[in-house]
Amino acid sequence: MEGLFAMPKKGETLLSLEEDSHSKKAPTEQTSCCGASILPPRLWRRTMWPTPGGSEFCAKRKRCTKRPLPVAVSIHSVWLGNNITPLREEEWDEDEDDEGEIPTSSPPSSPINSRKHRAGVDIHSCSQFLLELYAQWILPSSPSKRTPVILISEVVRSLLAVSDLFTERNQFETMYTTLTELRKTHPSEDEILVQYLVPATCKAAAVLGMDKAVAESVSRLLESTLRSTHMPSRIGALHGILYILECDLLDETAKQLIPIITEYVLSNLRGIAHCVNIHNQQHVLVMCAVAFYLIENYPPDVGPEFSSGIIQMCGVMLSGSEESTPSIIYHCILRGLERLLLSEQLSRLDSDSLVKLSVDRVNVQSPHRAMAALGLMLTCMYTGKEKISPGRVADHNPSAPDSESVIVAMERVSVLFDSLDLVY
Repeated sequence: MEGLFAMPKKGETLLSLEEDSHSKKAPTEQTSCCGASILPPRLWRRTMWPTPGGSEFCAKRKRCTKRPLPVAVSIHSVWLGNNITPLREEEWDEDEDDEGEIPTSSPPSSPINSRKHRAGVDIHSCSQFLLELYAQWILPSSPSKRTPVILISEVVRSLLAVSDLFTERNQFETMYTTLTELRKTHPSEDEILVQYLVPATCKAAAVLGMDKAVAESVSRLLESTLRSTHMPSRIGALHGILYILECDLLDETAKQLIPIITEYVLSNLRGIAHCVNIHNQQHVLVMCAVAFYLIENYPPDVGPEFSSGIIQMCGVMLSGSEESTPSIIYHCILRGLERLLLSEQLSRLDSDSLVKLSVDRVNVQSPHRAMAALGLMLTCMYTGKEKISPGRVADHNPSAPDSESVIVAMERVSVLFDSLDLVY
């Protein structure tokens, strides 16, 4: 988001703006992935990959479970770059109506396609070679050529990253088919594999489109993984959920999957809101990303109770001390709340609670946290309480002057200048 008050864009990660607050790098050609870009770059530094089959590989297998999932492009970027039509009932209807029309010009080339050919490397051939090789390793043709379990985990993890370079729809079809067969033949108790297998399966399914058959299979996979006691597997499932949510779910799929997600996110955030510092930070960040994305893009499906619960838990985490709420989580929650205000999907009661929260946070002793909260307060002032949104209830007489809003605005300005007086 460029500037404080830039409107959110479709397919953009809710908390991807956190990266900008920690690193002012030049914008890349890829769209940030909603399942992987909520953390700053310094947390995505990868360890050295051990050589499969080497003597040190087995000793490092346990450490591999702590490595974050690779950063990827978003589903919308994949659709744009590979000219894939999203699987939506209404879009199919539109296509049928336009069958008689002859296109007069070729579609514009995307930044992804231009990047694939600028370096003089045939990315399609390379990615196709890796896909076929990985498929042979994952599903060997002969039982005597069984691939070591350790190598399979690394292959699936690599496939999740390499899939960003796929150029055709059939490559994602091969990816989804291969991973589905792997789930049938490989023991489900291999949690190290599951943490990569689940998001990779969800990514392929999201790109192809969630029809009824695929949706049922993926929903069962996510539901079972979210009940796992293995934290990296649950984090991988949340990343996969972000892929799935971005692909514009059909109504039947949304009714089946979203209640499972909302129950998991809300119950877990309630359990750790008062003591975030002792919980896995990546898990908290991905849960917040899922919650914010649901509120922004699926408001009728989640309902006002979920939105109010998330806003309340965010207030608890923001009101905690610097020891109880780490700085990265503090800043990510503030950015997510700013975006929800700009999306105009919050009720008036939730918006009013954010106004009070922002004013309270601006008065904290820490200058860094006060400046971060200032952005939320300015966003509240920019959006305006009088602005009617789809989630708000319209006033009976919108033309009447709102003296309460004027008083609140004056209080915000007063708080702002009081803070400046303390600085100088």
